[in-house]
Order: sequence, then structure tokens, then C-alpha cells
Amino acid sequence: MQWYILLTSGLIDDDFWQWQWYAGLIHIPRGIRNAYMMGMMSRVQQLFGQHCLRTFDADQALVVYNAFKRVTDVVSGLIAESYFQSYIEAVERATAQTKESLDRRVDIAIAEMVAKAQGVRL
Repeated sequence: MQWYILLTSGLIDDDFWQWQWYAGLIHIPRGIRNAYMMGMMSRVQQLFGQHCLRTFDADQALVVYNAFKRVTDVVSGLIAESYFQSYIEAVERATAQTKESLDRRVDIAIAEMVAKAQGVRL
């Protein structure tokens, strides 16, 4: 609820964006996957849109809703990217491998997965 109040207050500053990055990080140990987070953000957007329609005339409701949706889409993207980047950094630390080494291994694994999906034998 505190997040929603801060977001709708219009006081979006560097601390707010840092908090969104932190949200992605804290989702990892809690097992909150990006698909779940994005589904919940969609639900928040829907509820906000319904509230706009009850509160404003149709044109104004659309303007307010679109502004809210743009910000919350960016927030979702930032949280998802934080989750992914933080997860990779944690894997680097846990395995003592560099990102470059992990990237090479992932590229090889993906090539094998693509070949298998295409029915090609490597």
C-alpha cells in the first residue's frame, strides 16, 4: 500500500527508482517470479482504470489511466530487470564464475536447446 500511495503522490525521485530495483532483488529469496509480479501489476492497473472511470469523465479517465499505466509498465520492467540481473550476479558469486564465462555456457546450452527444438542433432 505504501508503494501505491508513493506512486500516486507524484513524488517519483531517484529514491523511488532505487526502491523499485530493490523490489526485484527482494523478490528472489521470496520466490516471487516475474510472471507473477507482472500479473499482479496488471491487476493493479485494471483496478486503477476502473477507479478512473468511476471518478472522471471518460476522456480524463483515459488520460489519468494512461499516465499511470506508463509509469507502472516502467516499474514492472525495472523490477523484472533487477530480478534477472541480481540473480545472475548471485550465480556469479556462488559459483565464482565471471559473467563472460556464464554467458558462453548459456550460449552453448541455448544453441543445444534450439537445435533440439528444431529437430537438429549437434
